Amino acid sequence: MTSALTSFHLATLFIAATLFAAAAFCDVTTYRIPNSLNAALIALFPFYLFSAPVMPDWRQGFLVFAVVSCFGFAAFLAKAWGAGDVKLLAAASLWAGSEWIATLLLITALVGGIEALFALIALHRDLPPTIRLFRLFRAQIPYGLALATGGMSVLFFIAQPLLLSD
Repeated sequence: MTSALTSFHLATLFIAATLFAAAAFCDVTTYRIPNSLNAALIALFPFYLFSAPVMPDWRQGFLVFAVVSCFGFAAFLAKAWGAGDVKLLAAASLWAGSEWIATLLLITALVGGIEALFALIALHRDLPPTIRLFRLFRAQIPYGLALATGGMSVLFFIAQPLLLSD
């Protein structure tokens, strides 16, 4: 029974990783993250909880989810983030909880910074640097890729004890 439950738990994490990858693909190709992917990530979370070998602190996960959702909503209202990015970050923070939220944010920021750097390089190289920087602030960058990378990294760290156990 324990091995079946562990297999179900790993399958749940794999499905979540697949949903993150699909969100990244959609954002890179269409600059949109479908609500269905974010909803599926949130709906999958209870299956993760109930199949975990050791029950995670789900209350902290919901608290982190609520705080990130509030900050994300404020960023959306300020037109700093897109709605899909806010929802994907909120869904990822639910999975990260208080234990992995710093890792999620750090990896997301690093990958997002690399994306911004590539966007800056891709801009017209013959323009003065100030105009390039101005265009970067107006450029659409598919930040779902960075968010999904952070989310998948968190899932890897969550699964690591099970993957390394005998």
